[in-house]
Amino acid sequence: MRVRNLFLGFLLALLVLPLSFAATLTVSQSGADSGTVMKGQTFTITVSGLSDSGTVSLMDLPSGFSSEEGTSKSFSEGTTSVTWTTAKISQIQNNIKIKGSISPVTGTPSTAESSSFDVVLPPSISLSISPTSVTVDKDSTYPVTLNIQNSGGTSAKSVALSVSGTGMSASCPSISSVVIGGSSSATCTVTASIVGTISTTFTATPSNCDLKSDEITVTVSETEGDGNDNDVGTPSGGGGGAGGALSYWTTTYPVNDTEFEAGYSKALSEKKRLRVKVNNENHYVGVVNLTNTTVTINVSSTPQQATLSIGEEKNFEVTNDSYYDIYVKLNSITNNTVNLTVKKIHEEIPEEELPEEEQLPEEEQLPDEELPPAEEGEQLPDEELPPSDEKPIPIGIIVAVIAIIVLAGLGYYFGIYKKKKLETLISE
Repeated sequence: MRVRNLFLGFLLALLVLPLSFAATLTVSQSGADSGTVMKGQTFTITVSGLSDSGTVSLMDLPSGFSSEEGTSKSFSEGTTSVTWTTAKISQIQNNIKIKGSISPVTGTPSTAESSSFDVVLPPSISLSISPTSVTVDKDSTYPVTLNIQNSGGTSAKSVALSVSGTGMSASCPSISSVVIGGSSSATCTVTASIVGTISTTFTATPSNCDLKSDEITVTVSETEGDGNDNDVGTPSGGGGGAGGALSYWTTTYPVNDTEFEAGYSKALSEKKRLRVKVNNENHYVGVVNLTNTTVTINVSSTPQQATLSIGEEKNFEVTNDSYYDIYVKLNSITNNTVNLTVKKIHEEIPEEELPEEEQLPEEEQLPDEELPPAEEGEQLPDEELPPSDEKPIPIGIIVAVIAIIVLAGLGYYFGIYKKKKLETLISE
C-alpha cells in the first residue's frame, strides 16, 4: 500500500511540473546560397522553443554585426519564439556562429547556438547585348541576345528580362540562376511597330541583387514590298532557272553594307527575303519553304537553292569567280518563322568544291593532232574541201551534148571520105 501511494505521488508530480524543451537558434536570408549570409544585407535570426516568460539576448556576435532591434528581446508567457529581422554583418568571414542566452523568469537559464555559416559578397551582375544596333521593317521581329555575367560571391537567382522602348514589344525567357563566376544567356524576340530611330532598353533583374540595364539603337523603316521580280529556281538542291508565279516574293528587307559585313540576323517567313549588295550589285536571300526543323532558301540573282537544318550554315558564290561571297546560317525555327544570319565573306572555294570542266562526247572531241591551216593556193584535203555552191548538170543534157559531138564527128568523117573518093574517080 505504501509503495502504491509513493508511485501515485510521483505521477502527480510529473503532471504538475512545467514541461520544458531545449531552445534552438536559426539564421536565414532570402536569396542566399545554403550555409551563407550576404555581406551588408539584412538576414533573420530566430530563437524558438521558448516557454514561460523572460528575455533572450544575443551573445558572442561576429565582427561587423548590427541590428536596428538591438541584441535583447523580452518574451511573455505563451510566446514560443523571438525573431530579429534587421540583422546585418558588414565584414566577410567564414565559419561563424550566433549564440542566444535565454533567461526565463522562473526556471533555469539556457543557451542556443546557430549552425556555422559564411559571410560572402552578394551577386554582382553585368549585362551585354548583341547586336548593339538593328535595322528592321515595321511590324517585323528581331532577336536580341542578353548575356549576364556574375562576379559576386552568391548565385544570382530568378533573373527576369524585360524590354522597353517606343513601339517595342518583346517575349523574353527568364534565367533561373547565374552561378558564382559564371554567365548565362537568353534571347528576346522583339517586335517593332513604330517607324523611327528608337533607343531600346533591355533590363536584367535578379531577385537577390540590383538590376542592370543596357540599350541598343533600333532603326525601324516602312516595309518595302517587292513582288515584281521572280527569281526562284526549282526547289531542289542546286540552282535552276526562274519559275513560279509572278510576284512570288511578298516582302524584301534591305540590309545595309555595315550590317552585312558584321553579320545580320532577321526573322523571315515564307516568300520573304533579304536584299544585300556584293560588288555594288543586288543579291537576295529568301525563304522558299520551311518545316519544323529545316528551311529551303533561295540565293539569287542567278538562283541557287539549299536546304538547311537548325544550326547549319552554307556559303554561296554569286560573282562567277572562285570565292564564296555570302554566308548563311539557320539559327532557329519558331512558329513558322525562321531566324537567318547573313554575312559578307570573301573565302576561296576549296579546289574539290569547284565545278568540274564540262567534257564533250567522245565523237565530238578534236583529234590529238589537228591539221594545220592550208597556205594560200594550197589544195585542202578532200575531206576538208568546202562544199560547192554550183548545182549539178542534169544527166540528160550531158547525154545530148555527147550525142551531138559523136554525130558531128561522124558527119565530118563521112564527108571527107566521099570527097576523096570523088577526086579519085575524076583523076582516073
